[in-house]
Amino acid sequence: MDFGRIVNRSFEIAWRYKSLWIFGLFTGYSSDFNINLDIDPEQLLGLGIAPDLDFLPQILGPLLAMLGVLALVFLVIHCIAVPALIDGVNRIARGGAYRFDVSFSRGVDFFLRYLGLCLLGLIVIAGSAIVLTLVALTIVGLIIAIPAGLFGIFGFISIFALAERALIVRDCSIGDAISEGCILFRRHMSNCLIMLLIVIGLTIAIGICVVIAGFIAYWPINSFVSALTDDGLWVLLLGIFLGLPVAVVLSGFAGTFFTTLYTLFYFELVEPTTVPVISAPAPGPGGFTDPKSTTPPAL
Repeated sequence: MDFGRIVNRSFEIAWRYKSLWIFGLFTGYSSDFNINLDIDPEQLLGLGIAPDLDFLPQILGPLLAMLGVLALVFLVIHCIAVPALIDGVNRIARGGAYRFDVSFSRGVDFFLRYLGLCLLGLIVIAGSAIVLTLVALTIVGLIIAIPAGLFGIFGFISIFALAERALIVRDCSIGDAISEGCILFRRHMSNCLIMLLIVIGLTIAIGICVVIAGFIAYWPINSFVSALTDDGLWVLLLGIFLGLPVAVVLSGFAGTFFTTLYTLFYFELVEPTTVPVISAPAPGPGGFTDPKSTTPPAL
């Protein structure tokens, strides 16, 4: 398997089809492109930006409720964005006609099934964590639990990623998708391990690049904001306003790239002799292609 070609083609697709970044923004891959404004916390307290701790019990309830609503909204968008992104990559990389609205519609169609797959994954994670915690209560159990936990994480990430692609590309049930993910993982365990190590390595490399880019990008932003005003509140607001678009773009690209990476890896497992072909976006509404026409052969 040519992993270098998979990585290069993933970068190519992610860079060329920038409309996919909208989906990639909600896949869960975020860039920690934090703003360094060098604001003294006591200055914020003096400006009244930070709340007095005496009022913490009064604001805790509404704050938790707001965070809960935001988490629910993100979950809904996530369960639409991931299937839509996988569908878009499926159409682009395998000769179909990609259109943003068509892929978004497919994401809506897969919402319930993908949500069910995610909930099942959360149940597996919670159950495994409880079992490993109980096993690790003794020294002997701890020795067993550590390698078992590492292998479990490796297996879960690989099977879940492959099941996601099978669910969308094949338009099958949750059970069939998980079954295919398990079969592919069992047959190609070494390749799955290499792919996971590549993802971890690229994550570290991209993280380093983001930190360097942060120093390069935010130094002029901080200088520009400081030249405009010395007011702490305005420094904070302007810094967020100028820096947030950079973080959004990087998060969208990162989500698109890593989702494309595992999708092309899935195609390579089920079609090892096929070289993906990047197609041009469809010019008009007549460019719709039935996703079943780009469905890989049965295992």
